[in-house]
Amino acid sequence: MRTAFLVPVLVAAVALGQDLPLTQADAVEAALSRQPRLREAEARLRAAAAREDQARLGRLGSLSTSIAWTPFQRGQRIDVPGFGGEEPESFEVRQTERLALGVNLSQPIWTWGALSSQLRSAQEEREAIRQAGDRARQQLVFDVTRAFATAVAADETEDVARRDRAQREELLRVARSRVEAAAAAPLDALQAEVALAEAESALLQAANRRRLSREALVALTVDDRFRTGSLAPPPDSDEPPPAEDEAVAVARAGRSDLASLRAQVGSLGAGAAASRASGRPALSLQASLTQQHESASRLLDARGRLYQVGLAVSWDPVGRARAKCRAAALESLAQAQRATLAA
Repeated sequence: MRTAFLVPVLVAAVALGQDLPLTQADAVEAALSRQPRLREAEARLRAAAAREDQARLGRLGSLSTSIAWTPFQRGQRIDVPGFGGEEPESFEVRQTERLALGVNLSQPIWTWGALSSQLRSAQEEREAIRQAGDRARQQLVFDVTRAFATAVAADETEDVARRDRAQREELLRVARSRVEAAAAAPLDALQAEVALAEAESALLQAANRRRLSREALVALTVDDRFRTGSLAPPPDSDEPPPAEDEAVAVARAGRSDLASLRAQVGSLGAGAAASRASGRPALSLQASLTQQHESASRLLDARGRLYQVGLAVSWDPVGRARAKCRAAALESLAQAQRATLAA
């Protein structure tokens, strides 16, 4: 019925050169393009993607270079006592050259799954944030749809209250005329005055509800057009609602907030595994190259080159205790998210 009524209204507005009434689709489109909550969700998703890239690059190890210039340095002083009538001598031995170039490589080989768990945790976190953003979008569409319907109903209620007030005012005029003509008792005019006062009060309440509903719609759409513009009635849905069991099954399988919670549980579990693995001894490939020379043009010559290559095992007993504490905290958070998912 409302859809059939809306078409002639739009045609008439176009024929008269008036602005078309704002529709529910206009409100949803404005909210999706301007709502800060969605911009926040997009920024969080970009941050999660950057953390995932960082975790992926962490498996490549690290390569660092350094160059040092020592313009003033004193060598080691050596004193030689005199023997056989020779005079004592003193001289300095400089142990390092003036310029030094260093290259250091560290490549993890075995970390007990710490790096892969960190990557999996970052991937699950990104998926959780993506699903949370989808849920925020769905919730925003629902809120805008409800606010738009409320605003349309408030407009209609105010129109009804205004017509009722006009009718009560006309009845009061008629009642007073009848009293002046001695065709009615003064009580009739008094009752009409009371009815008019009630109608004015109802109109005032309806106007306040209309203003509040419009402000709520503007807050969601971030568009001032919806404060004063005319609103078209929302379209009616001809599709019958699904059965309760079907609705519950669809919700459990498709609601993005539940998928976000599941991804959060996976991210926290992977983070706990990464923390436990980081407390164990790790094996890495270590390589270093150092070249020294007095002249910058001959710094890369083979003379004065020193390099080392080998396997290194690193383990921090205090770090292992800290890693266990972090893992326990993450596991507790994962249990909390499981409880939230069950709720």
